[in-house]
Amino acid sequence: MGNAKNLAFWAIVILLLVTLFSVLQDGGANGSNSRLTFSEFMEKVESGQVRSVQIDGETLRVIGNDGQRYTSVRPYDAEIVDDLRAADVEIEVTPQERSLLSTIGVYMLPMLLLIGFWFYMINRMQGGGRGAMGFGKSKAKLLTERSGKV
Repeated sequence: MGNAKNLAFWAIVILLLVTLFSVLQDGGANGSNSRLTFSEFMEKVESGQVRSVQIDGETLRVIGNDGQRYTSVRPYDAEIVDDLRAADVEIEVTPQERSLLSTIGVYMLPMLLLIGFWFYMINRMQGGGRGAMGFGKSKAKLLTERSGKV
């Protein structure tokens, strides 16, 4: 039973680390691009300095006329497609995607925590933890005259 608990603990730790890595990986992929505020992005669009824009959910990946790459974040209620079409900017829209591991992690993590807590409590109630419920589980042995005098 102890080996299974140890294996389950390490499996949960590895799952949490993989989920954390996959969630944070998207932020590292954009590290080489220059960041623009939304106002700076709109100024570049109005002045004709933008060649194309890829809209991925709320993330804007911008390629300038000079080949420079930028990223920006679109406000939730901003309608920028009309402004981009008026400035003759190439627009590519992709659905906002999450990696499979991050999706599984977000939806499965609370359930895994509850299951882990449940196993922990069951183990404690069976005396594995020697906690509050383990007071009647003494490991003392009965000493008889035949078994020894020590």
